Amino acid sequence: MKNKEDLVAYCGNICNDCAAFKATKEDDESKRKETARAWSKMYSSDINPEDINCEGCMT
Repeated sequence: MKNKEDLVAYCGNICNDCAAFKATKEDDESKRKETARAWSKMYSSDINPEDINCEGCMT
């Protein structure tokens, strides 16, 4: 069986490839900021670094 990190989550991302999951797992504020900037641009939305928190599926 695959690890939780290898599964496709409800959001559609593979956890191991997800910037939010990695930033949370590593508790890395700079990665949260980088992800928030990238996703804000990608989705034409205001996403804040404090919104970048994911511990895997269903969290």
